[in-house]
This record gives sequence, structure tokens and C-alpha cells, in this order.
Amino acid sequence: MGAEPFNSHYTDEQVESHFIGELNRIWELNEMGDKEIDDTLKKTPQVTEWMKNVRDSSFKEKKCYYCNTRIQSQLNWYQQKAAFNKKQATLFSRCSRAAYLLAMAVACLQLIDSSYPIPNWLSELPTWLSEPLLVIAAGLLGWTQAKKYSELASSYSLTAREISRLQKRMVDVTEEQFGDFVNDAETAFSREHTQWAARQIKITAATYASPAE
Repeated sequence: MGAEPFNSHYTDEQVESHFIGELNRIWELNEMGDKEIDDTLKKTPQVTEWMKNVRDSSFKEKKCYYCNTRIQSQLNWYQQKAAFNKKQATLFSRCSRAAYLLAMAVACLQLIDSSYPIPNWLSELPTWLSEPLLVIAAGLLGWTQAKKYSELASSYSLTAREISRLQKRMVDVTEEQFGDFVNDAETAFSREHTQWAARQIKITAATYASPAE
């Protein structure tokens, strides 16, 4: 897009060198070690002919391309992730609630006199079933809290709303404002990904930490 720090007044060689340097810096900061990505960085060109063609295109073409491809793509992704996490939070919450209620019903069987009228389906449940049901309910609740579905749904929804506002704002962006607008948009896109990367690093560190640590 020719935005800072890759402004159009820089030569292609300067831009490519700086871009590859930024990739390496990001790679080191995130401490990632995925073999497939590592090989891709080493064996394939990071600045493609397609990227050069987009960079050399007119402002109108860049603006249209950025809006229809980059912004819309990110908006769709965040909306889908928000909907998915909201659905997961609802599902696990309902399952956990159902397991707790069923465990309580089974536990009540132990306190009710056998002569007391109760539904047939409830009377046929074994009394020992309450303990496994409580374990299942606690496990479902713990899983929901560990995955932070509700928190992620709210975070993704917030980012989606921010991107939607950017999409509307882009209509009035001029050529002089375009570079700053692109950087603002990319900051909005990367905020949630930065938090995700931090969580992945934390999980990886916890997984491979030695017992002594």
C-alpha cells in the first residue's frame, strides 16, 4: 500500500530490505519455531511480483483493493470467530448447567423416602450417578474458563465493530491520508493477534518447562 515505513519515495531495494528485516524482527520477538514457516522464510521470496504490482498501482486501485480484500477479509474473520466463541460459550455453559441439575436431582433421590411419588425416569437413575455428573459438570465449567470463550467472543466482537467503522471511514480517505489510514487499520487488525501470540508463547513455555522450573 506504500504506507509508512514503506513510503513510495523509497527505492524498491530499500523497501525490500526493510520489509525482510521487519519479518525477521517479528519472528524473533514472537519466539516461534514452526519448522514449516521457518523453511518458507528461508526458501521462498518474501517480496513477490504480485506485491510489487499492487504497490505500483494507482491510488484508486489500491484503495479499492485494500477495502474489498484486506478490510472485508479481516471483518469476516473476526465476525466468524466472535460467533464461534459465543456459540461455544453457550454450549458448554448449558451442558454444565444440565449436568449440575441432573446431579442435584440424583442426589435428592438419596434423601427422598422410597414411598414418595417421583417420576419414573428419575426413580430409575442410580444414586451413585451424582458423583460422575458433578465431575463432568466441573470439567465442562473448567474447560469453558480455560478456553475463555466468552472473553474471546467479546474481544473479537469489539475488533469487528472497530473494523466496520474503519470500512465506513475509508470512503472519505484521500490519497494524502491513505498511508495513515492503512497503519491505523493494521494496528486494529494486529491488536488481537498480538494478544493471541502472547498466549501461545505462554502456553508453549508452560508445556516445555522443566519440573525444576
